[in-house]
Amino acid sequence: MNILAWLSFVLPIVRAGYAPKTVPCPTAALVRTTGLTPSQSLSTEETAYIQARQSSVLPLLWSQYTEATSTGYASAQFANNWPNLGIAVSGGGLRAAQFAAGALSAFDNRNASAVAAKTAGVLQLASRMSALSGGSWFLTSYLSHDLPSLPALVFGDDKISGWQLDVPLTSPTLQKRSLFTAATHFLDKAGWYRAMFADVASKLAAGFPVSITDLLARALQRFSPNDADRGASDTFSTALKVTSSYSSHRMPYPIIVLNVLKDGQIATNESDPIFEITPSEFASYDNAVSAAIPTRYLGSKMDTTGKPIRCVTGFDNLGFVAASSASLLMENVQSDLKSIPLPSGPLADALRAPQALTARYPNPFRGININTNQEADDEVLSIDDGGMNGEVIPLWPHLMRARNTDVVIALDASTGASSTTFHPTGDSLFAAANRAQLLNDQVSFPPMPSSVDAFVKAGYANRPTFLGCESKFVVKAGDTYPLIVYIPNRPIGTGTTTNYSAFDLQYTLAQQTVFFDSAHEIALSGIPGADGSRDAQWGTPFDALHQTFRRYVH
Repeated sequence: MNILAWLSFVLPIVRAGYAPKTVPCPTAALVRTTGLTPSQSLSTEETAYIQARQSSVLPLLWSQYTEATSTGYASAQFANNWPNLGIAVSGGGLRAAQFAAGALSAFDNRNASAVAAKTAGVLQLASRMSALSGGSWFLTSYLSHDLPSLPALVFGDDKISGWQLDVPLTSPTLQKRSLFTAATHFLDKAGWYRAMFADVASKLAAGFPVSITDLLARALQRFSPNDADRGASDTFSTALKVTSSYSSHRMPYPIIVLNVLKDGQIATNESDPIFEITPSEFASYDNAVSAAIPTRYLGSKMDTTGKPIRCVTGFDNLGFVAASSASLLMENVQSDLKSIPLPSGPLADALRAPQALTARYPNPFRGININTNQEADDEVLSIDDGGMNGEVIPLWPHLMRARNTDVVIALDASTGASSTTFHPTGDSLFAAANRAQLLNDQVSFPPMPSSVDAFVKAGYANRPTFLGCESKFVVKAGDTYPLIVYIPNRPIGTGTTTNYSAFDLQYTLAQQTVFFDSAHEIALSGIPGADGSRDAQWGTPFDALHQTFRRYVH
């Protein structure tokens, strides 16, 4: 790798697809105020998309779901006032991406085993899907490929090549492996490294800050369907919108969660603002910031009133957005770079700088809300891993009152602080609950057990659990919060099945197969029997009147 990377660095090529481009500025201000809780406003684009999805797509899907799963309800009872469902995909590197794919296949109405278990259709019912860190790799890949079957997404079929996780993340994937000799693969790999550095160099030459995240962004091209330029020209604001699933409103609206690290900070705190990026806006709905900018114009320079001075497009590269939420891996990548004899110069300096461990975004909110916005003085935002504040499940977007979420399916493939086996212990739920309490009335969170230890002892880390219904705990009058359906990456099978380290970035095909099948079984099983058998009634717990439901209630 080191020789190839060095050769590619000293033999640069010219590439223009990855660097942002200057465009004419709109006459109106680009930055808008999102408002304070409880009077926050979403982007008009997100609002219009959700309204169209809820009016033209979801009624039929909900009707089919209620009739097919024997919930005890008739679709006519809802009069089109259907529950607003969200899905939150946790971080955890490729472990999280694979867990999401396998688990969500258990809720896919195209999957025969899900149909037989009566869990099928929940995936299609989601209005929104949030993700962070490794989960964002899954989200951007699944949506940009136009919602393929989940086995095809991971393993490939006659239309897509799949993730090819047996090839190192920093190597190019092979579309037709049987045609590649060792020599041609070496040359292709050399060209890949050469293109990676050229892409990042072009962005730096265009006047934008770069970091290790840009290299990871280019490595993540394998998750993109665009082979023409290895995803260099794909943007988060447009790549999803050109799919038929988006134009027909069949796609859950995507949200990627990010944190911002202040210079000198080692980690973010629970009270620090949370940022999110959707195809329409980059925003923070925390009262301290309360601002948003169109995602298309990320990277543009603003004055202190939010009016544009210099406008660019293309900064929101699809891989860069996904990589921005996964800065946890950056320290390892930067350590590898130290062994590469890179020629001295601006690019080498940028990639080895302390701030290169985060994604570098020109700050669109500079001078905005200076009394409360702790980033108001910063020229550049240091975007950090979306789970670095402890909330490794991206629940926060679904807690916003403006989104009116009723139920959140929370997939947890994180590693608990006390875990020695890379399994979750519910820490992320407590981090979100603590933040909700810390920020007073900005959001509400379902009541939780007294501690992570109590959560684990009750067995909630080893089974699905419904949080926020029939609660035994006292809550404030008027509190409203979504029901959270917590599905952890519990132990299953013998040996290592789904509990790899988040830093494992290569899997054999056999490991991928076992992982996918095990994650599918976890989501399909409900509360497993003593012998590991499935709960035959797990397909009906969404009926609040059904006796089975009470077994899953916290």
